[in-house]
Amino acid sequence: MVITNDLFNKAVMCSGGGVHKILSTSSPDKFYEFNNKVMELTNSKTIEEFKKVPVESIFKAWQEAKKHVKVMGMVYAPVIDNKLIVDSGVNILKQNKKHMKVGITFGGYCPMHMGHLDLIMKAKKENDVCFVVVCGYDGEERGENIGLTLNRRYSLVKQMFKDDEQIKVLKVNDTELGIDESMSESNWDIWLRCVESQIEKFDQYVEDSIKYTWYVGEESYVESLNKRKYNPRCSNDANRSCYIDKVVYVERSLNPVSATMIRENPVKYWNKIAWPFRQYFSTNILITGTASEGKSTLTRDIATYFGLPYSEEYGRTYMEFYGKSDTDLTINDFQEFLIEQRRDTKSKIESPGNNGIVISDTDNLVTLMYAQAYVEDNNIDLTEDDYKTLETLAWNIKRGIQWDKIFLLPPKNKFVDDGTRYMEQSSIEERTKNYNRLVNLLKQFGWWDKVEVIDGNFLENFNSVKNYIESKLY
Repeated sequence: MVITNDLFNKAVMCSGGGVHKILSTSSPDKFYEFNNKVMELTNSKTIEEFKKVPVESIFKAWQEAKKHVKVMGMVYAPVIDNKLIVDSGVNILKQNKKHMKVGITFGGYCPMHMGHLDLIMKAKKENDVCFVVVCGYDGEERGENIGLTLNRRYSLVKQMFKDDEQIKVLKVNDTELGIDESMSESNWDIWLRCVESQIEKFDQYVEDSIKYTWYVGEESYVESLNKRKYNPRCSNDANRSCYIDKVVYVERSLNPVSATMIRENPVKYWNKIAWPFRQYFSTNILITGTASEGKSTLTRDIATYFGLPYSEEYGRTYMEFYGKSDTDLTINDFQEFLIEQRRDTKSKIESPGNNGIVISDTDNLVTLMYAQAYVEDNNIDLTEDDYKTLETLAWNIKRGIQWDKIFLLPPKNKFVDDGTRYMEQSSIEERTKNYNRLVNLLKQFGWWDKVEVIDGNFLENFNSVKNYIESKLY
């Protein structure tokens, strides 16, 4: 295996170290030989494995490789904090650790908000590295009801800081530790030992001389952590922590927001929610019904009035673009409707333009409503088995989009033939059948408790939706 200098040097930097380049008269094959010798001594078969080797181990191998492979002038040497290492890399690391500071902060992050970020940024700026501990337990109602499981929160926090070399994200699952939410003395001890064991995996941040500071936003945590602070470090007292030198309390008044406040009124505190978590707290409104009831116009007018992102009826856009009529449709078209309608709605929820509320003109249940009707229509090539396939697909892609409010328009208006509608479905009798199909689907998919039927004139319907949104905003 031949490793180029650039790949090798980047791998060293991934491990926590660096390199200093020096001019050399040696040939490139000597560099390859040296690089590969270092990898061999660290038991690394690939560059990805090499990236994960602790920096101390790399520098030990570096010194050993110099005994076996002579490179004239030495084209590079290890560097830590811009100091060229000309002697033992391990000795320099140990000297460096004497002045190292580590910050630690923790939370459930359901969601992560600006108050949490104040803690994290303070811990980062006042230390050389910051550990962020995402904690919780299995089956938490506050998160799992909206898709924010502990694993998902851990992934989102890692995503937030994936490009920040100073921040390391850890996870603690209380269920796996066998502890409850009581924050008893014994629970604290078990929890802390779990955090410590994870910190110890980063051996470059484990040393008697390193100073560990905890940053908390709850006064009760200060007392509990201070009880476990001990010096000299690592005594025989099992209830004292080797990793608590100081506890810093950051007052919430600096950013008066809490996860509970956000969960109770996410729109009000939207700008306080950390960006990856926002999609889980979006208030999503669906306006639905059968054809020609004004739902598309109502959706656009509400979106314009409040400046909201909105998704349109994908099926109609698709048919107009490809010049298809209803009688041309096959199961492949309906599958396209289901997948793209969800994708469009999801993109609006996740978009930077979402300020807390998204509105949608139709959803996948309307597609199923028409599919049910067309199975009974001899003019359209759709079978019962096709419908079952579509229903299964709709169930599978249901996750990820939650409706907070559904406004349902019953059939009452005169059917408008705009040249794209299927006139076999235009009578009030056929539209009523479709409406009943849609009602049953809303119940089947568990959305009926979110439904409000609005059957006024256009202005009355507009005001019904407007009043609901204003109740969320003010």
